[in-house]
Amino acid sequence: MANMSYCRFHNTLSDLRDCEDYIEDPLSDSGYDSEFRSRKALIMKCYDIVEQFIDSDGKLDIEAIDNLPVEKE
Repeated sequence: MANMSYCRFHNTLSDLRDCEDYIEDPLSDSGYDSEFRSRKALIMKCYDIVEQFIDSDGKLDIEAIDNLPVEKE
């Protein structure tokens, strides 16, 4: 089920923390090939997201993250 736009990041962060807790755990080989593929795809997607915020020195650009757009009410 998709997240509602007003809580998308909040809900996803909670799920991502759960995945982080178990990222190195062995996965059952009882037909869950999609879970193997999804774990790899998740790691690659996290990298894609973080890569957008790496500065020219190869460090995380906290200022760019802090300056993400905010919708005014």
